[in-house]
Amino acid sequence: MAGIARKPQPVALHYDLPEHAHRQLCEIRDALWQLADLADGADPKAKPLKVDARPVFACFAKYAEELAVVLDSCRWHRPRR
Repeated sequence: MAGIARKPQPVALHYDLPEHAHRQLCEIRDALWQLADLADGADPKAKPLKVDARPVFACFAKYAEELAVVLDSCRWHRPRR
């Protein structure tokens, strides 16, 4: 994908992430990148696709819910100085 730079970043500096939580975050990240790839790969000369907004919003709600589950499974701690 040419339009969006992807640099791996450390995940949640102030959370103790269990291995399963890290895996889930990576899966969510990859799914969002796939959606971005679809948008970026669209033919710029094509007519705009008319889509009902409800499924799009439901998709984002699904990922927000999945992120909430992952974050709720983690333990937050104060940053070390």
